[in-house]
Amino acid sequence: MNSINVLNEGYSSAFNEVDFHCTNADGSKIFDEDNNAYIDLSMGGGCCLLGHQPPFITTAITQQLMRGSIYTIPNKLTYQCAENLHAMMPWYSDFVFCSTGSEATLRALRIARAYNKKSKVAMFSGSWHGSHDFLLYEEDYDNESNEPSLKRKSSGMLDSLDEHVVLLPYNDPYAFEILDKFKTELSLVIIEPVQGSNPQSKIDEFLNQLREFCTHNKILLCFDEVITGARLALGGAQEYFNIKADLATYGKSIGGGLPLGIVAGTPEVMSTIKSTHSPVFMGGTFSANPLSMAACLATTSYLINNKYCYLELEQSSNYLRSSINEFCINHSIKAKLIGIGSFNRLIFTDVSIRSRKERDLLELEWSEQADFFSHLRRLGVYIGSNRIIYLSTAHSVNDIDKVILAFETALSLYHSKGFI
Repeated sequence: MNSINVLNEGYSSAFNEVDFHCTNADGSKIFDEDNNAYIDLSMGGGCCLLGHQPPFITTAITQQLMRGSIYTIPNKLTYQCAENLHAMMPWYSDFVFCSTGSEATLRALRIARAYNKKSKVAMFSGSWHGSHDFLLYEEDYDNESNEPSLKRKSSGMLDSLDEHVVLLPYNDPYAFEILDKFKTELSLVIIEPVQGSNPQSKIDEFLNQLREFCTHNKILLCFDEVITGARLALGGAQEYFNIKADLATYGKSIGGGLPLGIVAGTPEVMSTIKSTHSPVFMGGTFSANPLSMAACLATTSYLINNKYCYLELEQSSNYLRSSINEFCINHSIKAKLIGIGSFNRLIFTDVSIRSRKERDLLELEWSEQADFFSHLRRLGVYIGSNRIIYLSTAHSVNDIDKVILAFETALSLYHSKGFI
């Protein structure tokens, strides 16, 4: 009999361990088949800002489920969600709902190209904008020139797509020299204001320069806020840094644990969608489905009414970062925890980095890192395969103290082995 394989990449293949399956999640914990509990720092890939199974979200989903899970007909929940999003991000009043962050970035590209009739888009090395072919690129480190060159992240992509993408160095002034060469051809510059691969806190000056360049050259600026939206602040990175984008994409935290993607934009740009001359297609069977809208409404309503949670998350994350970094300094361990707001990343070097490329060239080999994170799991702390460390409002001080102890134990072990 042939074996049955599940061939998804990403979170499901973390550590390549077939003996670990999650069967339950509650609050700050996940549980395996033997009911062993783990402090979860993956939090559904960043979706569960308010923890697993918050009662008010579970109740909202359950109540809606009793009224139907899918209509493909407009429902009032969608407009209530849009009202909440406008309250959170008052600089936007036009929203498109879809099913995933990937779908949101895909639609943002389509809107931008329809708006200004140009095909090229610029993205930054180290970014992740979803699994669609148009932005599924990384930097080719074998290229020794200052200008990053494209490398496809997957086979099966069309060669012709390469000519429509310009790759830029993140957090690097040279990015503006490259942008200047392509400024008349670009419809859009898309950026994660804070990269999950490289969560830098001091990025506002670079973002301000990018905003000024795009405004001056009439290029649309899109903030991919699938991670930062409703996580860095109620209004995401745009509120946190006080920088506004022409287009923005959202997902993860705003969906309350259910699939959701959102595109928001200025009225002028978003009017392109309903153009009588050449409208932009935005449909989808599961777009704005009532279950996701119920979870979104419950989540955004809670956040609007409990803004203090952002200060508490920031304090918890600062405590986590400072404790681990002080331990590394005191024990001459070549590692540090970097981050901003409630998401972080352990980098296996004590050298300050600007970009993912610098991180990758300085860090431990990936296989050694995988072994380190597997060891953390054996100590009762789970971190997802993308290595981003997310805190939620469900993580208690006791949880964080246990995480710090687990990190100290694992870091000491790998330091003694000479890895860090």
